[in-house]
Amino acid sequence: MTNKFQLPEELQHSTKQEWRSLVEKTLNGKSIEQALATTTADEIVIQPLYDQSDVSGEALPLKESSINPEPGERPWDIIELIDIPDISAANAQINRSLNSGASGLWLSLNTEIPYGGSALSLETVADYKALFDGADLSAKALYFSNGHNSLANAALFSAYMKEAEARALPAKGSFCFDPIGLNSAANTLGTDEAETIAPYCDAAIALRQAGSKLTPFMASGRIWQQAGASEATELALTLAAYISYARALEAAGEDTKSAFAAIDVSLAANSDIFLVTAKLRAMRLLLSKVQNASGASAVTTKIMAEMSWLDMSRTDPEVNMLRATAATVAAGLGNADALLLLPFSTAHGISNSAARRLALNTQIIAQEESHIGTVKDPAAGSWYIESLTAELAEKAWAIFRDIEKDGGLISAINAGTVRELITASIAEAVKAIATGKREITGTTVFPNLEEKAPELMALTTAKPSEEITAADISSLDTADGGAQNGARFEAMEALISSGSTVSALTKALVPEPVSDELLPSISTRITSDIEALRQVSDAALEATGKRPSVFLANLGSPAEFTARATWAKSYFETGGIKALTTGGYETSKDAATAFSQSGATIACICSTDAKYEAEAIATAKALHQAGAKAVYLVARPSLLKALGEGAEENFHALLFKGTDITTTLGEAHSLIAAG
Repeated sequence: MTNKFQLPEELQHSTKQEWRSLVEKTLNGKSIEQALATTTADEIVIQPLYDQSDVSGEALPLKESSINPEPGERPWDIIELIDIPDISAANAQINRSLNSGASGLWLSLNTEIPYGGSALSLETVADYKALFDGADLSAKALYFSNGHNSLANAALFSAYMKEAEARALPAKGSFCFDPIGLNSAANTLGTDEAETIAPYCDAAIALRQAGSKLTPFMASGRIWQQAGASEATELALTLAAYISYARALEAAGEDTKSAFAAIDVSLAANSDIFLVTAKLRAMRLLLSKVQNASGASAVTTKIMAEMSWLDMSRTDPEVNMLRATAATVAAGLGNADALLLLPFSTAHGISNSAARRLALNTQIIAQEESHIGTVKDPAAGSWYIESLTAELAEKAWAIFRDIEKDGGLISAINAGTVRELITASIAEAVKAIATGKREITGTTVFPNLEEKAPELMALTTAKPSEEITAADISSLDTADGGAQNGARFEAMEALISSGSTVSALTKALVPEPVSDELLPSISTRITSDIEALRQVSDAALEATGKRPSVFLANLGSPAEFTARATWAKSYFETGGIKALTTGGYETSKDAATAFSQSGATIACICSTDAKYEAEAIATAKALHQAGAKAVYLVARPSLLKALGEGAEENFHALLFKGTDITTTLGEAHSLIAAG
C-alpha cells in the first residue's frame, strides 16, 4: 500500500545539526540555547529538541504492582483526603468517597504539616468506630498524616484493630512515620539518629506483631518540597531519610529486606507534568541503586504521589482543578502506586463534598477514560523524559552522597546544610513568580477580581483533650528497658485503652524545640506574597465598598494602546488594584480630565514607544496636576533615553515584564491608602 503521508525526501534524513542550523536562522543572532532552552531549579537545561544521543543512564526498574491491571483493578490507588473535624460528617464523606470509587483514604489528624489547616479529632477507640461506621476497608488503603501525634494515633488504631470487624480493617496503606521530616519542620530534631527513630522502630515491630498490613514508615518528599526544595534536592533528602529508617530498623533487629519493605516513599506532584514524571521515574532508579548496594534488590517499594500544597492557589481557586489534572497525568506517566489529590478549594478551608468529588473524579476519568497508567513505564522512549530522568537521578545521587559523607541526614540538617540547599531554591522560585518569569494562572496572569469565594464545609469545634499524669509517661520509659521490641508501643496502647486520649498523650511526649529554624517555613505557599496583596484589596472592598484602583491613561488608538493596557490591567489586578479606563485619549488634557473623574489616586500611561516620545512627559505632568500621587509608565528603561534628560523624574516607576510585582504593587497599595 502506498503511504500517502510519507515525508518529502529532504525531511526524512535531516540531522539534529541541520535542524539547528535552520532554526538559528530565525533567531536574530541568538543561539538555540539562548532563545529556546530553559533551565530548571537544579540547573538542568531543557532543550527544545532531543534525539537518541541525549539518552543515557541505567534502565528504569519497573514497578510490579498494578501494571496492565485485571478487570476492576486500578493502575494506582485513588486516595481521598479526609480532614473534617466533625466525626459524623467525616464518616458520611468516607462512605460517600468509598462508594464513589476511592481506593483509599488519607486521614489528616493534625495541622503540623498543613494541607489546609483542618484535621480530624480522634481520641478514643469509640471515635474510630464512629468514623468507619458502615465503611468497608477490607480492600482499601489507609494513610495517616505525619505529626507528633503519629505514635499515639498508631497506638489508638492498634487498639481499634483488636476490636474492629475484619471489614473495617484496611488491606494496605501506611502509618506514615517520618520522624526526621516531622521534627525538622517543627524544629524539634535532636542530634542522635538512633534516638530520633528508635520509638518508631519499636512501634513498627509491635504493629507487625499485631498483624497490621500497613507499612509503618513513609520517607516523604512533601516536607522538603513544601519547604522549597528543588526536584533533585527533594529526591536526595527523601532517599537519605529512606536509608536512615532502613538503618534504624536493621539496628532494631530487622533484616535488610524486611527493613526496606517497611518503608514507603512519597513525592510531591505539581502541574509540571514532565518534571514530575521524570522525578517519579528517577526515584525508582535511586531506590534500585541503594537496594542493590545493600543486597536487597528484590524489594518493591511503593511510591506515592501527593499533590503539592506549595502550588495550590487561593486566588481563582478553580484553576487548581487544572493543576490537579496535570498532577494526575504526571503521576500516571510516572507509574505512581497511589495518588492523593487536594480539592481545589483546600487553600480556603475545609472543602465541601462537591470539591472532593471533583478531585476523586479527576483520577477516575484519567484511569477509566484516558487509560493512563495501564502500561509499563508509558514515558519510556521519550528522549526528553529519559534524559531528564537520568539528569535528575544523577544530581540527586550527588547530593545524597554528600549528605551521607557528612554523617547522614540528621547531621546535615543540624549543620544547616539542608536549610542552605532549600533556601536557595525557594528564593529563586519566589523571585521567578514576582518578576513574571513563572506565571501562575489566576494569580499572576488573568486575575479575576470578581471571583466568588468557593463554598466550604461548615466547621465544628473539636472536643477538648484531657491531661495525662507523669506516672503514665514514666510507664512508657520503663516498659522494655530501652530495647526496641514493641514493648514501649504496647505500653502506650495500654494507656490509650485505659482511658488516656491521643492529644493528652501527644502533649506529654512532644519534644521541646531545639532550634529556631531548621528548615524554611512549610506553611507558606509559593503564591502567598502576591495573595497577601489581594487580601489587602479584599479588606478595602469590605470596609469601603470598593477596591483600590489605578487609572489607565491610554494614549492614541486601540491599536496603539491595547497590548500594553491589557498587560498593565493584568499586572495591577494581580495585586488587587482594579484597573480603570474608558478607552483611549488623544491629548494629555483629555487623559487628565478622565483621571480626575475616575476616583483613582494613581495612574499608568499605556501606548507605543512612538506615542510616548511625543506625549508621555506632557501626559505625566497633566496627570500630576490633576492630583495623581504617582504616575507609572509601561515601558522598558531604555525608552528614557529617547524621552530626553530628566525624563525619569516624571514617572514613579517604569513597568515591564521583570519588574518585581510584590514590591511594586505593595508600594502602590501604600500610596493609595495614603490618599
